[in-house]
Amino acid sequence: NDGEKVRILEQKEKFDKGKKKFSKEVYTINKKEGYKILVNGTSRKLKPSELLKASTTANPIAEKYLQEKKEEKKKGKVINSLVRNAKMTPAEAKAAVAQQDEPKQKRTIKKRDTLDL
Repeated sequence: NDGEKVRILEQKEKFDKGKKKFSKEVYTINKKEGYKILVNGTSRKLKPSELLKASTTANPIAEKYLQEKKEEKKKGKVINSLVRNAKMTPAEAKAAVAQQDEPKQKRTIKKRDTLDL
């Protein structure tokens, strides 16, 4: 129906694996031409099977949670590679990753006293 919010099926590359992946952006249906559908923001006509009705509200909490989980997984991979490749203990590897995440302190240059000769 005109004015509905939808997500568009993204095209896979030649050797991509996985299930169907729909866009993160939400588009609005403009009009129908036969069984094809015109969507604002695209130039081509889409089949109904290429569209997914989008919920009216985005869930920022879920997105934040997913981002945190991705970061945790990435840290875990770094720790595992340090344990395997750098021959560190798991505790040393965790400490190194934690130290890497801390904001770096600005270096202060101390002025030396000049000597008059």
